[in-house]
Amino acid sequence: MFRVPRSIFNHRNLAVRLGCLASIPVIVIMCGVCGPSAEILMKYFLLGLVVLAIGALIVVRALRGKVSTEPLGRRTSDIAAFSITLDVSEKPSLFVLVSSDGTINRMGTGTLENTEQELFIGKGDPAIFKAVRGHFTEAMRQLSGQTFESTALRGTPCKLTITFQFKDGTSSGFAFLYGSESAGMPEDIAEFVRAAVRETHPWYAKFKQDAAGGR
Repeated sequence: MFRVPRSIFNHRNLAVRLGCLASIPVIVIMCGVCGPSAEILMKYFLLGLVVLAIGALIVVRALRGKVSTEPLGRRTSDIAAFSITLDVSEKPSLFVLVSSDGTINRMGTGTLENTEQELFIGKGDPAIFKAVRGHFTEAMRQLSGQTFESTALRGTPCKLTITFQFKDGTSSGFAFLYGSESAGMPEDIAEFVRAAVRETHPWYAKFKQDAAGGR
């Protein structure tokens, strides 16, 4: 179980703001009535309601044409690079970066007993990035900008950070704080990390072998 931070985007607040804006025409009409007749006052009031209803209909139709129904954030196809960082007891256990141009950075295995601290940087097949991106879900993209913390930290403290960079140079991401013996993170995120490790493993193993042979 993870503690989820409160979202900045509050639908209730949005509704309240729209309601306040919509009530302005009625207030103006009512303030303009100064005759003593209650019947005239009621006619103006009803006229104000009609005007409000027409205005609301116009606004709804306009918003329907202008406001995107797509989830917040950019599309997954706009992502140009991913990076995954796993710290165990505040020490790096895994770092993976894959880019659409074939760039790969890799360090560590992601295990609790990881002893590999050398970072290898080079080029690989761009298909590796595509394979990893294929495991990035829409639900993951919607976690952008948030940090989740396990409500029951048990075992070795771990922090997983996933960032993604878009083609326009902007970036975003999310993080999970949990214990090695706590309930795991959502399965789609765990599978994404496993896929990144699996897809970069042949490149990583060969790079380590070549580096060891050149010493």
